[in-house]
Amino acid sequence: MLGFGLKKRTAEAIRRGVRASLTGAFFHRTRVQEFGLNDEGSAWLFTEAYAHQFYVLGCITTHACKNERWATFEFFAKSAVDGIRESERTGGMNTEQLTPILLKRYSDFEALGSEARLRGEHYRSSAILVAERDESADIESITRALSSSTERYMVEAGKMFGI
Repeated sequence: MLGFGLKKRTAEAIRRGVRASLTGAFFHRTRVQEFGLNDEGSAWLFTEAYAHQFYVLGCITTHACKNERWATFEFFAKSAVDGIRESERTGGMNTEQLTPILLKRYSDFEALGSEARLRGEHYRSSAILVAERDESADIESITRALSSSTERYMVEAGKMFGI
């Protein structure tokens, strides 16, 4: 990435960040199994983990490129979708199914406001969505798991942006 300009390096970092998330490196399928959820609850939990990582990658991008006119949400979303497509070609989730969910949850998290996110309400909202699909879901442990995996992802993804 050394020969790229900032815009191309940023797009590549976003694509790599999305692909890293979709490998399950920060919230693996085996982790989902620990919660003993039914199939629908498990699928929802896995998707919510992706959504939080997607959201934090957008926040990192915004912070790292705050003075760049090209660094819009549209730029982030296009680069992220490119990463999802690259992941799909190597056996990842279907781009057309995953993208609308991630974009909706991004909007939901953003709508909560910064104070609510600082309190972790976005993690809790995800845990509640999982519990709506499986009554046996432990909202508190799911909230903690989403928070900790997202924090690990944030640290690693931030390195690509010099944060």
